[in-house]
Formats: sequence, C-alpha cells, structure tokens
Amino acid sequence: MPHLAQLNIGRLVAPLEDPRIEGFVNALDPVNALAEASPGFVWRLQTDEGDATALRPYPDPEVIVNLTVWESVESLKAFVYQGDHLAIFRRRREFFEVSSKAYVVLWWVDAGHIPNVEEAKERLEFLRRYGPTPWAFTFAHVEPPLLIDRATVSDPAAAQLIEELNADIMATHPEGNHFWRLTAEDVAPGSGAFLVLRLDREPIGCGAVRKLNVDEAELKRMFVRPALRNRKIGAVIVDALEAEARSLGVKRLLLETALYLEPAVRMYARAGFEPIDNYGEYVGSADSYCMGKTLT
Repeated sequence: MPHLAQLNIGRLVAPLEDPRIEGFVNALDPVNALAEASPGFVWRLQTDEGDATALRPYPDPEVIVNLTVWESVESLKAFVYQGDHLAIFRRRREFFEVSSKAYVVLWWVDAGHIPNVEEAKERLEFLRRYGPTPWAFTFAHVEPPLLIDRATVSDPAAAQLIEELNADIMATHPEGNHFWRLTAEDVAPGSGAFLVLRLDREPIGCGAVRKLNVDEAELKRMFVRPALRNRKIGAVIVDALEAEARSLGVKRLLLETALYLEPAVRMYARAGFEPIDNYGEYVGSADSYCMGKTLT
C-alpha cells in the first residue's frame, strides 16, 4: 500500500532565539516524540541530532519545514488534530506569519520511498500552480494515489495506452502526418525513459523522453485517458519527463504537437515551452507545431 507524505512550511515571525518563539521551541521535542510514537508514523526529516528546524532548504532563513511520511491520511489526521499537537497547532499565528499561498501539501509515495526536500518543494509548487490534484493535494481535497512507474514500450500497460493514443489520433485526425515511432532503445537507461501513470493502481496516462543528441531530448507519446484530462495529469507527466531529461544531462527539451490540439499547446506553454521552427523529421510537415524549453 502507498504511504502518505506531507510537507508543512512556515515563516517564523522572529528567529528561533527570540522570546516570542519560546512556546514553539519548547514544544518541539515533546511534539516530535508524540509524532514518532503515533500509530501510522513512518519517518520525519531531521538532522543526525534529531533537529528539523536546523534544516533551511529555502533561501529565506526564517522559513522552516516539516516533512514526514505516514501510513495513511487517517493516521496523519489523528496526530494533527488531536492531543498536544492540536494545542500547539492552534497557536500557529503566534509563531508564524500568515501566508497567502498554500503551505501544506500531501502526496502519495510508494511504501519504502523516503522523499527528499526537493521532491517536497516541487509538490508544494505544483499545488500552488494548479490547486488540489492527485499529484499534490490537501486535507480538504484528499485524492487517490497517483504513482509513476518506469516501463518499456512493450509492457502490457504501456502497449495498451499507446494503442489508445493511436486510436484517439486516428478517430479525430486520420489525415496528415503521424510520427509514432518510438523504440525500446529510445527509452533505455541513459537514452531516455517511458513512464506510466497509475491512479489508484489503474493505468491512466503515459509519456516518453528520448535523447536526440548530447544537448537535446524530446518528449514523445504523451497521453492521458479522456476521463482524466481535467485533472492536470498531463502537467504531471511533463514535469516528470522534464526531470528525466535533466538526468540525461541535456540542455534543451523539444516536442512536436499540432495547433489543432489546443489544450496540449496551452499545457506546454504553461510549463515553459515556446514555439520553435520544426526540427528533425518534422521539417516540412504542415501538421506539426514544435516547441522547446531551455533547461536550467
């Protein structure tokens, strides 16, 4: 069963040494001990000395983070909204500035996976960009587990999604050029990746990235089942494939789509892609609309 990760950030109204924060500082050790003894607790971010407040992953030194993993939403809720933690939680505005942005995010992880701070920050940023989705949500909008698996193009789930993608294209635009070629070698380790997304264990989308040359990689075979296309699943796939592209060491990420696929063009633009001249096999294709993004 998947586990639940949570990130909670806040900007202190004063440094930890300030008397105004004394009530918060005095509660840290007992509240952390309570968390670790709570049913369903799995892990929390801390230094070797057991101190999480010493970790400052944001540029602002007054922003502190709490990153934990739990067995379920219910176990986390029981800790947050009961007992000694609830008492200190109710005093939050004494110790932290009021934020106009989301400061708590929840997401599902495979059992045994320990999220790092960068992963947690990315989930919070996703929540701030899109609101609650299966990729990043809140207590008020709990979502079923959305997890990503690596696959090959011949894996049953991958093959089924590719077949649905091809059928979808042919049902709406049977004429024109279709660039469907993607081989096992294209997505082999070191050359690319093929990802399958599962919502509550059911395959619902896929996408691939393949390395074109030493500096560039390309998105391919992006697909989300129609019933899920209003849930920002496509944005999840783009983000995940961009991370794969970065791991390949390329400087640019390219893609080919079509102007008649307006929702896709808008999604890519929102992710930072800009129109470029047609490249490679798409040169001369009147149906193709190419986009690119510089990776920093």
